[in-house]
Amino acid sequence: MRKHEAQTGRSGPEYISELEHAIALAAYIVLRHGDFYAPFLDLLEKELVEAKTRETPRAKAKRLLRAYATPAHSRELQALSISVRSE
Repeated sequence: MRKHEAQTGRSGPEYISELEHAIALAAYIVLRHGDFYAPFLDLLEKELVEAKTRETPRAKAKRLLRAYATPAHSRELQALSISVRSE
């Protein structure tokens, strides 16, 4: 994993698979070469948790619109022709 990838907010099954592979490799390196490399393992584990829980922009927008879709705002959403039903 390159440094910029952790900062770009990547997610998805391919990225998660890459992270899991990197974690296994980092665990091997820690066991083989010592605790000096443990921070890399911690970083990868943290990124894996974040990647698994990261919302896509579309999912986030739907969640926010559902929260906004109260009777008081329904006319505004209808004027925009926005449907927040699940697809």
